[in-house]
Amino acid sequence: MNIDERLELRQLDAGVIYMSDDISDYDIPYFSKRLHHATGRVKDIVIHMTSPGGSVYSALAMYDIIRGYVNNGYTIRVLVEGYAASAAAMIVLQAASVRQARPSSRFLLHEVSKWKYLDMEKLSTAKDEVKELETLSNTIFKIMAERCTKTEREIKAIIERKEVWMSAEEALAFGLIDEII
Repeated sequence: MNIDERLELRQLDAGVIYMSDDISDYDIPYFSKRLHHATGRVKDIVIHMTSPGGSVYSALAMYDIIRGYVNNGYTIRVLVEGYAASAAAMIVLQAASVRQARPSSRFLLHEVSKWKYLDMEKLSTAKDEVKELETLSNTIFKIMAERCTKTEREIKAIIERKEVWMSAEEALAFGLIDEII
């Protein structure tokens, strides 16, 4: 075991997890294993997060994983250090028992989107994809409305057709986080 692996193991034993980079399908098993290891040792977990966001499906999986532990009596704090953009702010951050940020942290909210690159598509396929994007959007609006100071309709109106960057103070007023530390 190298020095980085030993250091991460000590951090996990103390209930500290670092989450940075894109949120992708590859991260789910690794994240789940780290959280499981940490919760086997302590009841209070801190996830230090800096993330540009990523896959909405992967973020929803992380949301469910975190909520499962929270619902079983664990306290999970997510501390944003740097920024939480897109799925990181709108989904993963909202799963935590306590949502915190450093004073200089930034947050990005925007509509659900899908990458399309040089792909021909039939009308029926496009309609199916729009339906899926609408379902995902409504799921995210519901998640956010449960914790933020806005309704689902207000959240939709705020982020529809634009990207919204927020400072830590603005995120606190919006209800995206609970405190600035």
